Amino acid sequence: MSFLQVLDNIAKAASDIGITVAALAYLLGVVFCVSSFMLASEAANPSKRGSAKSTAWLWSLGFSALMFALPTTIASISSTFFGNVSTDLTFAYTASETKKLAPLIPILKLIGVIAVIRGLVVLRTVAVYGNYARANNTLGKGLTLIVAGVLLVHMKETLGLVGSITGMKLGIDMF
Repeated sequence: MSFLQVLDNIAKAASDIGITVAALAYLLGVVFCVSSFMLASEAANPSKRGSAKSTAWLWSLGFSALMFALPTTIASISSTFFGNVSTDLTFAYTASETKKLAPLIPILKLIGVIAVIRGLVVLRTVAVYGNYARANNTLGKGLTLIVAGVLLVHMKETLGLVGSITGMKLGIDMF
């Protein structure tokens, strides 16, 4: 079995994996929402008023909303980079004899969506617990994961952007 056949098989399974990743994002949204209510009850304690932790429940609730609306979140971040591009988060793939690297597109989209989810989780951890509170999560790491994920979701546009900036032809027609 060649490398291109392996890519082809993974790309065909990407839509099923994408559904699982979307379900995981919704589940994380539910967990963040429940966690925000627990944090809100802690913040209602009169002895903790005015502390930095008293706003943690708001941050957690905001990140739960971002997880519930993951396609909209990615689309709004994408419009910052690329203007009005369609953010199609379907991972459908059909084999093509002329475009040998076409299976990479759904795989890279899937990796990009996972990176955005991971970035949102890191940013929520930083907002609720502070920098370096858990496994060396920092604001920069979270933002980097989100930006890299959005660039991967729009790989063709990213290559076109880099190609137009550098003046190089990057083989976009291979996708």
